[in-house]
Amino acid sequence: MIFSQFTTKTKDYLKSLRYLKDYVSFDLYLKNTWVIPKKFVGNIEVIKQDKSDRPDTNLYSFVVVNDVENVNILETSFDNILNFNLEREEKEKLFKEKIEELKKVFESKDVDSLKRLYFDVNENTSLLTNEDIIEDEQQVNTSGDGEHDVVVQETTAE
Repeated sequence: MIFSQFTTKTKDYLKSLRYLKDYVSFDLYLKNTWVIPKKFVGNIEVIKQDKSDRPDTNLYSFVVVNDVENVNILETSFDNILNFNLEREEKEKLFKEKIEELKKVFESKDVDSLKRLYFDVNENTSLLTNEDIIEDEQQVNTSGDGEHDVVVQETTAE
């Protein structure tokens, strides 16, 4: 991706770009309600900062080795995280709208009519399971067996 395209796309999220020896860090604001799916970050080190200077956001540093391939991977990863969460927000909004519609149906119909109510749901439509995302309790370092599912570390970048 051309860097100017990336910076234009991330203008509402990007706080800073830093060079740290042989690494580059993209410091990005993500809404508190957003998640970072493990499948999108791979070998990228993601560090959740202690504080964010924007309300209702978390500040994350996405750190990779400073070479073209890794920076491109980071850009693609952020694209995926952004699209995933925007779609999730839209689905949640739609879900709430449909719940309200259903409430109105239940308020306006008698019990016999409601018993005949039928829903046809496409089997290909499914919601994510908890194992597909990084949850708050998984965003801290784990210890013990040496196996880490950790993607977000609660430390500060130097």
